[in-house]
Amino acid sequence: MSMEAFMLMICRSHAKEADIHLDPNIQIRNAPIPVVNDIRFLGVIFDRKLTFLPHILHLRKKCERSLNILKVLSRTSWGADRTSLLRICQAVILSSIDYGCMVYGSARPTVLRRLDTIHHSALRICSGAFRTSPVESLYVICHQLPLHLRRQKISALYLFRAQSVPKHPISQLTLPAFLHRLYAARPSHILPFCERAKMLLHDSDLNNITIQPSDFFCFPPWDIPQFSYLNPFSGFDKSSTAPVTFQQLFHHHRYQYSSFIPIFTDGSKSDGHVGCGVVFPSDTLSYRLHNCCSVFTAELVAIFCALQEISHSSQRNFIIYTDSMSALETLSHYDTQMHPVGFEILSLLQFLRNKSFNIFCWIPSHVGISGNETADAIAKFASAILPRALPYEDIKKFFVSRLFSRWQQKWDLLTSNKLHSVKPSIGLWPILPIRQVDVKLTHLRIGHTRFTHKYLIFGERAPVCPTCHQDFTVHHILIECPSFNSHRVDHFHSSSVTLQDLVVFCGDIEKAFLMIGIVDDRRYLKFLWNTNDKGKEYVVLQMNRVLFGSRCSPFLLRATIRYHVRKYLERYPDCVDMLDNALYADDLCYGAATVQEALSLSAGAVSILKDAGFHLRKLCTNSRELQASWIQNGLSDEVGFEQDCKLKVLGLVWNLDEDCVGVDVTPLLNSLESMGNKKRSALSTVARVFDPLGFISPFVVRVKKLAQEIWERGVDWDSKLPDDLRIKWEKWCCETGCLSDVRINRCYFSNSDRDAGGIEMHIFCDSSQVAYRAVAYFRWETTSGEVAVRFVMAKSRLAPLKKLSLPRLELMGALVGAKLWKHLSLVFKSLVKRVVMWTDSEICLHWIKSSATEWKQFVSNRVVEIQDCVVPNRWFHCPGLENPADRLIRGVSAVSLKSDDLWWSGPRWLKSPRYDWPQQKFRVPDEYMQEKRIVVHTAIVGDDPLIDISKFSSLARLLRVTAYVLRFLGKLGGKITQTGPLVAAEISEAEEFWVKQVQREHFDFEITRLIRGQQIPAGSRIWSLAPYLQEGLCVKGRLEQSELTQEEKHPILLPRSKYTDLLILNEHNRGFHLGVIATLSRPRERFWIPKGRQSVKSVLKSCLVFRKYSAKPARQQTGQLPKDRVVAFPPFTTVVTDFTGAITVKTTGGALQKVYIVLFTCAVTRAVHLEVVSNISVKSFIMSLRQCLARRGCVKVFYSDNAKTFRSSCEILKGFKSIIRQPELKSFITSEEVSWQFIPERSP
Repeated sequence: MSMEAFMLMICRSHAKEADIHLDPNIQIRNAPIPVVNDIRFLGVIFDRKLTFLPHILHLRKKCERSLNILKVLSRTSWGADRTSLLRICQAVILSSIDYGCMVYGSARPTVLRRLDTIHHSALRICSGAFRTSPVESLYVICHQLPLHLRRQKISALYLFRAQSVPKHPISQLTLPAFLHRLYAARPSHILPFCERAKMLLHDSDLNNITIQPSDFFCFPPWDIPQFSYLNPFSGFDKSSTAPVTFQQLFHHHRYQYSSFIPIFTDGSKSDGHVGCGVVFPSDTLSYRLHNCCSVFTAELVAIFCALQEISHSSQRNFIIYTDSMSALETLSHYDTQMHPVGFEILSLLQFLRNKSFNIFCWIPSHVGISGNETADAIAKFASAILPRALPYEDIKKFFVSRLFSRWQQKWDLLTSNKLHSVKPSIGLWPILPIRQVDVKLTHLRIGHTRFTHKYLIFGERAPVCPTCHQDFTVHHILIECPSFNSHRVDHFHSSSVTLQDLVVFCGDIEKAFLMIGIVDDRRYLKFLWNTNDKGKEYVVLQMNRVLFGSRCSPFLLRATIRYHVRKYLERYPDCVDMLDNALYADDLCYGAATVQEALSLSAGAVSILKDAGFHLRKLCTNSRELQASWIQNGLSDEVGFEQDCKLKVLGLVWNLDEDCVGVDVTPLLNSLESMGNKKRSALSTVARVFDPLGFISPFVVRVKKLAQEIWERGVDWDSKLPDDLRIKWEKWCCETGCLSDVRINRCYFSNSDRDAGGIEMHIFCDSSQVAYRAVAYFRWETTSGEVAVRFVMAKSRLAPLKKLSLPRLELMGALVGAKLWKHLSLVFKSLVKRVVMWTDSEICLHWIKSSATEWKQFVSNRVVEIQDCVVPNRWFHCPGLENPADRLIRGVSAVSLKSDDLWWSGPRWLKSPRYDWPQQKFRVPDEYMQEKRIVVHTAIVGDDPLIDISKFSSLARLLRVTAYVLRFLGKLGGKITQTGPLVAAEISEAEEFWVKQVQREHFDFEITRLIRGQQIPAGSRIWSLAPYLQEGLCVKGRLEQSELTQEEKHPILLPRSKYTDLLILNEHNRGFHLGVIATLSRPRERFWIPKGRQSVKSVLKSCLVFRKYSAKPARQQTGQLPKDRVVAFPPFTTVVTDFTGAITVKTTGGALQKVYIVLFTCAVTRAVHLEVVSNISVKSFIMSLRQCLARRGCVKVFYSDNAKTFRSSCEILKGFKSIIRQPELKSFITSEEVSWQFIPERSP
């Protein structure tokens, strides 16, 4: 070896001694060994002072370079998820920090904390947290232990592993007494590794424990023990099998092994207690184990204790029953990593096997097997300590759980931490696979983010939507805000299609959604695309533009256009306002007072949208002058009236020539042609009717009511309608075509009428048992002095199936009218100067004009809503025959609807001056008082009992309290002077008091008659019991001549009461939760309870323990029997065959020979035919088959397993048919051919 490989390092504990002591001069072969300041040994750098600072600095520098790997892989947009990053962190950073931490862990805490910053940086990168995030939150969000706890875990587990290895050097290290005194005198000195680890054991309640050594070479490879066990319960699922079935199977098993002595073992683990139990026929053993032991260890220890007792016994015919399948499976699969107690069991079992013991059996737990239940009970309450060494795996789990408990305790103290409020436990949370979403959630949980709390960070007010003044959230912007999501009904009014402007124009943005590009979220819009017609080749594509039909697409289009048009606010203010308010998705509908204004708005819209890449096309108008101006200015090449001068706008048909609006009934007529008179057709038709303004609702209400009647009668979806409903349906369908003639004028009034002001809105409300509705009209005075009335909108609702009174339905109609006005007031804003509400119900008017608190809840709630929408003094009464809303009740035909003046223009008096309107005669109907809220105060005066028995849940406590009360009352009277604890006589007196009290409450009439010497009438419920008075009410019975006691002959009559329930419950608990009969037998020794079984059953229902043990599992439904088992056939037509096991017989010469029996069982009659064969070859089976067929006749079907003998025999029989040449014989064999069926392979 080269001398350059030798180095020398001198360790000193104090820096000031470096100048006093000289370095030694050591030579090997006249070559000096150099003295160095630090040395690297097995990957750990040791310095002269053993501060390990060079090693910590080296680790820090190395890990800082490794952090670059995490930074590269943690990009928010495409980076790896948190789980993958934490695994990489463990591999490249924590693995370096963990290595040798038992050695460098003796460094000063200030030196060790230099590694914490590296750990924190790695966790921040993995979780996506900010630099200012609390480190405690980082540990919890990543579910990573702090480094000081991590070092404690590794050090303790290393010590445990070392102590489990026999003769490990570290297990022999002990600190001398004088060093103990030294470290006690100098607390600042760091203790050695072993002493530090022992302190950790002390903190985890693991003092003075012994770890069981692991003998990895307990058995040589040629002598590995073979272990097997019985399982008579295979094929039965515990969750679906009744306990009675398991009990029957166990009794059958015990009958087979009746000569074996049973031993039951079990282990138990609960909070703070671990025990094992062994039950012998005449004795029991129970031991308590250390709290860190697992229930698996307890099961193995119980088996080992049973084997030890067997080894001390002279008998060997034992069988051990255990309910731990995991323990038996562990013993049957030998491994060098087996549980240490398993090695002991196999060693002892190998010794006992030489003495003919080798039977184990598994049994299910808690199914009523008495031995197993006893073993479980004694294991739960075992108190005798069993001194045993503890397995390493149990100590490891226990120590780690205590370590996490200490971490949880520290986390519980950080109540001011924001993450603690949403995650009080340090348990692991599920991690989202999408990196970007997971990082944002981490920001929200930890609390250091501007994503949703920017206004809190800067001390600002919470943002509010400028349109509707609600909280400005993402959900509000996407779905709720009307500024971004306009309703189509609003557009029929506000977009000028049906309002007041004379010149109206419409347009459509070509491919509006596809004009908006998507950059960041393209990866979420992937789909499969078929590249050929056969549909077998697919490619993955992704959308780069906004989708049609997506929930957020309308918002994205509206927000994009709004963002774009705001740039032109100063240049085109009117045009920007139009594009802000008149766009419904990609449709533009607007109007103007003059042609020049309309041309300016339309030209500006085309120009603004063109700058953003949007093409406004299909421009249409009702003005030929505007049309010509468009053509002249080149705004569109396709302008002009469409075919038949009709245009579909927002679902309605706009006749450009006549400037009127109607309903598009073409889709409805097309659907009616293909539909029949079925329930499905009627309901589908109701859904197809599109009438947003409600001007054909008197006709539509008929089919809605028809659909309700169909639903009430319970007609099936595809069944034909009854005759009466069919006639109504066919009549309505025939009239549907006339709806195309029903139209209303688009323009309400001229510009001069609008400027004159004085526009009123009149809303009429009405109701019936069919429906409730409201209809609105404009009323204004024209420039010529005439009064004009125009239909605006109508709303109707069917009456609910739950019948309401007519006044309540009238109130519902008034509520619909109030909501209708609230909606229209927002649409028309300042245009309407006055609103007048009309109803023909005087009761409803009285409710609305009075305080809502006076009425019952139903009326009160709706009156509050109505008064919030309309002030009460705006409500008036109109005659029922002159109410246009009545058309919505009765329904009208499509032909009469077109010429119904009352529906289109309201009552005639509406066009007259106000003094001609109906006179308001305010009278109070009697019916309205039915909804008056009446307050009733009730006072009940009675005698309160001295002791409220309803507050007691225990008979013993009730009797004790009663005895003390009676003693106190006796002392008040001077009759009793006794003090101290209660005696039995006082308890008996209390019991007698309650018996008489209960009898007086329930049988006062009968007791009074018996005291007077009168007979109890035959109508009494206790007349058949022949009661009599003897220190209470007793039953005579028929046992007078018996030798029973007086109480048993004549029990006290006890009615069903709270005291009786407490008595039954007390006897039930004393009997350890017996059943109904056993519980009832105990109180019947002294009392007779009428209908006692019912009383006991009702009490036992409240006992959770009894309900738990008496619960019945769900039963498995048995399957169907095969056809061969249930159809009548001659015997041995269907045969099941199999071999028995080998049996030994004695031949004629006296020699022993092994033979087998072939079983042929008839599947129908269960008859059995047996044949003895010398072996299980094919030849022997064919011979036995020939003998069976010769005796029993032809067999049609054979059933067998998949043994090679049966498979080969089947092939031979099939081949026999192919070698026959004679046609007659071949035909006979074909008709009589045997069908051979094999059960599934490897089936039980």
